[in-house]
Amino acid sequence: MKTILTFILISLSLVSSGQEKKIVTEKIRIDSNIQKEVESKISESQFGNISKDLLIYENQLIAEYFENDSLTISTKNQDKKLVFKSFFYTHNDTLTIDGAYGMFGGFGFSAKIKADEATVYHMLASDEFPTYSLNENDSLKFRIEVPCSNTTLTLSKMPELEDGEIIYGMVEFESGSYYQSGPMVNDEEIEPRKKVRMTMKVFFKSMYLDIEKMK
Repeated sequence: MKTILTFILISLSLVSSGQEKKIVTEKIRIDSNIQKEVESKISESQFGNISKDLLIYENQLIAEYFENDSLTISTKNQDKKLVFKSFFYTHNDTLTIDGAYGMFGGFGFSAKIKADEATVYHMLASDEFPTYSLNENDSLKFRIEVPCSNTTLTLSKMPELEDGEIIYGMVEFESGSYYQSGPMVNDEEIEPRKKVRMTMKVFFKSMYLDIEKMK
């Protein structure tokens, strides 16, 4: 159990993305009514009891996936659900809310909050091999955080950082472009990387995680 949680923390939270460009939302919206909307989008998961420190549940996927600027997959107006995990924590002077589809690795968002402003990134993490890069010729990484535009972040309340505290929210964004590797042989890429981007609208339920207790 500890190993699983530690893996999730490393892959989703404690790896620096090395981003320089930041797009900041002008204001975080606070609306207690978002809780009802979130609860209409999520349901229990068979993995829900895997850890007392992490919320894991089934969550509706509302997204569009583009390859070379052409829409290839859309789950809008569908009731497609995937396993989802979310938590929030503080590091230095930043409050971070992470949420991702998938048990290990996955894709979703990372919102970094200072005062009443939030920087929203599209987060992608691979579990076995480095898969993603921000630029076509960059080294492949296990995790990247892609700057986003047209971002909206709504929270049921501002977190108070209490043990077991739960918040609800919704984040919406359009990611910038990034690159994803294809098949590999002997750790060498044998096909050109795909240029991709996503738009997402994610409803989430997230619990406070005191990362100091995990050390």
